[in-house]
Amino acid sequence: MYAVMLDMKDKHVVIVGGGKVATRKANSLSKQEAYIQVVAPEFTAELYELEKEEKVHLVQKQVERKDIESAFLIIVATNNNQVNRSVVQYASPHQLVNVVDNPDSGNLTFPAQFCRGKLAIAISTGGASPLLAKELIEDFKQRYDNSYEEYVDFLYECRMLIKASSFDVTKKRELLQEVLQEDYRYSFTLQNKFLQKLQQASFL
Repeated sequence: MYAVMLDMKDKHVVIVGGGKVATRKANSLSKQEAYIQVVAPEFTAELYELEKEEKVHLVQKQVERKDIESAFLIIVATNNNQVNRSVVQYASPHQLVNVVDNPDSGNLTFPAQFCRGKLAIAISTGGASPLLAKELIEDFKQRYDNSYEEYVDFLYECRMLIKASSFDVTKKRELLQEVLQEDYRYSFTLQNKFLQKLQQASFL
């Protein structure tokens, strides 16, 4: 297994299935600005709402090979094993395939995860215990509360300014290390002073 982060913006995603699991996947991926098609004979009310909001496109039919040919990511989320196997067989080797109820038959699994703005934390047990992964995620949610969302935005702004500055490599590293001090996470005053110092520095 090799963990990666994918930029899903404008990527073509096909979700096969129209039930609760498919709905959760569609809802989550819609926040990543992916282009989502959901193929199934029937859909949940929430999927219809997502279509009204232009977050997904519903295709009401039994899935065929042509429905997934151009997909970057395929999520198989039906309760029909025969349909699930067929979709896996339809997929080409270069496509990403997640089979919700049988991850080993695909080539992609989704870890338990949560985000605080730009901060994303994901945990996988390699299929050993999804429940443990979820418990660990809950622990991390307590540790990394909502304050981290604005703090990580601050770190990002600092990093961009420091990278563009005329400071030497050693000074840049010192500045990047300085803003990791806990005081900066809790004090907007310190954050603003630090940003002002960077903005006043001479840049290339």
